[in-house]
Amino acid sequence: MKSQIEEKLQYLIGLEMTNNGGAANMEMIQFGTYLVNEKNGFITGYYGLHVQCPWRIIQDGKIFVAYFDLYQPDEAQKDLPYEEFDEYKGSLRHQQLRILTRGERKRLKVERVEADDLGGFTLHFTQNTRMEVLPMHSCEIEYWRLIRHQDKAHFVVEKSGIYDSF
Repeated sequence: MKSQIEEKLQYLIGLEMTNNGGAANMEMIQFGTYLVNEKNGFITGYYGLHVQCPWRIIQDGKIFVAYFDLYQPDEAQKDLPYEEFDEYKGSLRHQQLRILTRGERKRLKVERVEADDLGGFTLHFTQNTRMEVLPMHSCEIEYWRLIRHQDKAHFVVEKSGIYDSF
């Protein structure tokens, strides 16, 4: 599994993290040149990384943003009572990822990748930053997938193995 994951994630080397979004607790991170879907106008990166398991982005030796930050309020909602907080209107996770993908900072560029035998991996970026994806499920579930948007090819990693249409 390790070598298959590293082989596919090599496609990200040299590409910038260009955008992000989400659906429920899945994070969708875009890499590379923007593509526009002519049918719906949706803009994506050349590659999309959809992560459904725990992950974290570490910068300068500290956690900058992580999976469970979805359940913490962003700056706009931080003073609301917790029961009024709506993670889909703005969470700490979305706020921090926007800084990385849409802020005034120089964009992160993938420099190298490392994988393990359990479906996890680390993307090493410029600016002393890395993203660690850490599958934490013993049940059958999709951990993450890499999508090449141009031809809709998918590389999917699950507990039971890999589905590869690249």
